[in-house]
Amino acid sequence: QNRPMPEASTGSRLEVSVFGQIVGARLPSGAMSHAAAALGLGSSAAHCTYRLSAGDGWACERGAAAGSSHTDWPASAGTFVWEQPVDATFVGPHLGGWPRVEVEVRWVDVHGRSEVAGYAAQHLPKTPGTHALSCRVWRPRGSLLERLSAFFVGASPQLTNPEQLVYGRPDARSLSRSNGRDRLTTVSEGEVFLSLSVTVREAAAPLEDEEAGPAP
Repeated sequence: QNRPMPEASTGSRLEVSVFGQIVGARLPSGAMSHAAAALGLGSSAAHCTYRLSAGDGWACERGAAAGSSHTDWPASAGTFVWEQPVDATFVGPHLGGWPRVEVEVRWVDVHGRSEVAGYAAQHLPKTPGTHALSCRVWRPRGSLLERLSAFFVGASPQLTNPEQLVYGRPDARSLSRSNGRDRLTTVSEGEVFLSLSVTVREAAAPLEDEEAGPAP
């Protein structure tokens, strides 16, 4: 049962714990790019990597902030099941820079070669409880030259540094310019599904240094 997020006193810090799994993804039939076909990725197998991140002042105190799933070779085309566990605890200031999960989906062939299928990102719910979530998978559309290159030789456009895009600090060299005709455009590639349980509470105050002597 979902309950309201607890109020925090001035200057306090919050402890946000998340436990659950990246259930899987549904990618459109025929979503495998020309780049993937050029690499010889004839089978629709895919896996994902994930990263839990947060803004300034937040830190992962316990658990794993990143991981990678197994590769699923589904019987039903376009539906991938990973059930990748997620378990971590973050501590940080109230509200600002709230933690989020970032997912990268990749096609895989029988030789272990892979190609980016797309990216997805989702803030952790601020309401404690268990949540079934879906977030859009997308990939950069790329320039005409990049799309032609992907069609003939593979290597479809991908982010040089996804973190810069997530937190709104784009680097002109890695993401092109963010305004005007050169702004980043994307192509939708399906959905990623998550089942996450979230708890939120006021973090305990840090223990005093035991080695410190008595006050003068």
